[in-house]
Amino acid sequence: LANIRAALEQNRHIVTIEPAIAGRARLAVERMLAL
Repeated sequence: LANIRAALEQNRHIVTIEPAIAGRARLAVERMLAL
């Protein structure tokens, strides 16, 4: 997760998520950020 966080904060890397799991992944990330 640390690598994903760094990629999102620094806009240095592209994170690719398959459409089949994108909805669930987005919900999980939104819940983590809400904390």
